[in-house]
Amino acid sequence: MQPTQSLFLATVYRPPGPYTAFLVEFPEFLSDLVVIADNITIFGDFNIHMEKSTDPLQKAFGAIIDSVGFVQHISGPTHCHSHTLDLVLSHGINVVDLNVFPHNPGLSDHHFITFAIATNNLLRPQPRSIKSHAINSQTTQRFLDALPDSLCLPKDVRGQKSVNHLTEELSLTLRNTLDAVAPLKNSKHFS
Repeated sequence: MQPTQSLFLATVYRPPGPYTAFLVEFPEFLSDLVVIADNITIFGDFNIHMEKSTDPLQKAFGAIIDSVGFVQHISGPTHCHSHTLDLVLSHGINVVDLNVFPHNPGLSDHHFITFAIATNNLLRPQPRSIKSHAINSQTTQRFLDALPDSLCLPKDVRGQKSVNHLTEELSLTLRNTLDAVAPLKNSKHFS
């Protein structure tokens, strides 16, 4: 069985304006994510002019995502004023079929973006083994017939043992009897 991989999706909105706090908090966010998730996709309106290669925020942001191993997938304008503000970032997973649709002033000043992620069986159900007793209509009678007579202890013997000890003995006897008449069986289920 192959190990289960995690998939993390996040959407980000960074308001325009001061960005000092963002440049401190966002790298911490990314660093935490790559530790807990195998496959990450982050998308949203970052309000960073990615089309301006001389912009200090663009340079700092590019260095941050590069240092943590993220890929930025948007390469053209995503805003009505020809700015690239909306981004799709990924780590450990492929973004495919990315489309930036023409601006529709009736909907937003941003372009509509669609994409898919190639999961490569990431979300395929994984088999797991479950142990259970095979119980049918005859099990009850076989269980009762198999119970030992020792369950009926005389009063003088019961008084010599603590309630906890008697409870543990009863539980063990019932479990052993059930295992004898309806043994545990493994079955595979998909989750």
